[in-house]
Amino acid sequence: MADFKLCASCITFDEETKAETWCSKCSEWMCESCAKYHKRYFPIHTLVTNEESYERVRSTCTPLFHVLGYCDIHPTEEIVTFCRNHDQVLCETCIQVSHRKCEAIMPIHEASEGVKQSTACEDLVRRIDNVLSVTFKIKEYCINTEKSIKEQKELIDKEIEKIKQSFTDLLDHLEKNVKNELNKKYEKGRNLLEQKEVKITEISNSMNVLKNELLTVEQNSTNSELFQAVKGFDCFTNEQESRVKDLYENSSDINLTFEKAEVIYDGKTLLESFGKIIYNEKKRKNIVQLEKFSQSQIAIRSSRVSKRSRKQNHGTQRNHEVKKENTEFLANVNCTYMCSFKTTHIVDQTEVQNCCFINLPRKLHRKHALPRKQACLLLSCYIDKCLYICKRDGFLLDLIRLEFKPTGVTVLNEHSALVMLGYEGIQIIDISTLLLSTRVKFAGVGKAITSSNEDVWIDQNFGISKIDIANGKTMKEIPLEFSIEDMCLSPSGEIYISECLGHNIYRITSQGDVSLFYEHPELKNAAGITVDNNYDVYVAGKMSHNIHKISNSGFSSSIILSGKDGIFQPTGLSYNKQTNELMIINEGSTSIIIYEIDSQKINPHPLS
Repeated sequence: MADFKLCASCITFDEETKAETWCSKCSEWMCESCAKYHKRYFPIHTLVTNEESYERVRSTCTPLFHVLGYCDIHPTEEIVTFCRNHDQVLCETCIQVSHRKCEAIMPIHEASEGVKQSTACEDLVRRIDNVLSVTFKIKEYCINTEKSIKEQKELIDKEIEKIKQSFTDLLDHLEKNVKNELNKKYEKGRNLLEQKEVKITEISNSMNVLKNELLTVEQNSTNSELFQAVKGFDCFTNEQESRVKDLYENSSDINLTFEKAEVIYDGKTLLESFGKIIYNEKKRKNIVQLEKFSQSQIAIRSSRVSKRSRKQNHGTQRNHEVKKENTEFLANVNCTYMCSFKTTHIVDQTEVQNCCFINLPRKLHRKHALPRKQACLLLSCYIDKCLYICKRDGFLLDLIRLEFKPTGVTVLNEHSALVMLGYEGIQIIDISTLLLSTRVKFAGVGKAITSSNEDVWIDQNFGISKIDIANGKTMKEIPLEFSIEDMCLSPSGEIYISECLGHNIYRITSQGDVSLFYEHPELKNAAGITVDNNYDVYVAGKMSHNIHKISNSGFSSSIILSGKDGIFQPTGLSYNKQTNELMIINEGSTSIIIYEIDSQKINPHPLS
């Protein structure tokens, strides 16, 4: 084993080279040869040699050097105290500048007492190892995916070449035909001209001979002989003049022109494109998962407990009570299968993102021969700029074209539905005509939307907002510490929220208080959420493949549907309060299944 540092770059090529320089940008030791290349990088990499001072090293190198006794903010100041209010180590300057009002400040040697006996370092190492393991898996995934899309690119290149070759063959065939026709027409004109040229040449030669003979007779004969020759030659000349006149008068101009076929040269008519290159990004399921470690903590002795700490402890205790109570079950919940269909029955390759029940007006019931008072399904797709109006068997009744892609859909009242359009606002749909009404713009961007009693709430960047649907103004905002998967507004005023990529359900009261409402070991990746007439809550467990029903108090619950009932990766829910039917977006957004829910009414606990 070498007693000196080795170049990190050379080690990757199974070479052991002595390192002379440290790169603070890459956090690696490197040899003199590799250091030359790092000097050329932009932005500039800071290189430090072994001979330079320790102060230079700790001022320019990795964060590890900064935590060993010196302040991050004031590098020349030593760490002397610890602030419990902000969980930070401080120098004297920090205390004077930004921690003057902090009361819980103690010397660093008191704060660090017992750190070696704690598990903080061990926990931090475990977390680091876990992150390293996950980063390795993600890197491996990226390499494999890059290889995969490279192969896909090569296959697509071949397909494009095939399309190009087919059109090249077609153009070659058309070229051959038109050139054959061109050659025929050219030969026809050339033959005609050659025939005329032969006749003209014959006349021209005979007239030259006649001319020479006439001149000879003129010079060598008597008047009588010349007279006879002129008379004889005159008759022959008349015949040749008639022939030349006929040739001239019956001649026609010969031209070859090319009338270009518009269908060949109009690219839009013949071919708009070779095809589309489709780029899909879908969240990959369970590539890797970070273990859930709590932040490394060191027990710091203190006789004082702040009011804030007591409040947090009280909230934690309450959450544990909720979790304990959730182990109770609802009784007498009967679910009757009604119907189901694949979303491809609507339109090929359709995946449904959101769903709700709507009641069409009588004229549309008669138009589509629907049973009286039977609700229809309003469905939105991930990628299509439209909404689908379907029967319960998936038969497409109508299609509403949108200007932008929908991200959420809900019913405002019996006359209107609302469609969330991300950055583009909220589109109001007139249910009586199935036509677009007004589009309401609001500040920011939204994904999920919910409505009850004509109150409208949307999610916005780690929070939710109540929107005035008349003008788009924000009436109320509630910040959250987690992102939202789905949300549902109860007629009683509570808002129930499923945590994005999480397993918890939260409730926001009408006063704006946020609390953990429900968690269960058999609820994994909570997705769609809805409420019924009794204000009880239904939640879809996407990765646990089940549907949970929770009383409005949160004190009792039951798994009412699971894999044996055909539930697999449910993502969305909608409850029909007139028929007590639960619609489920199932099988990873590729099918719809409807159950009738018949349950014993539960006496609701007082809501907090």
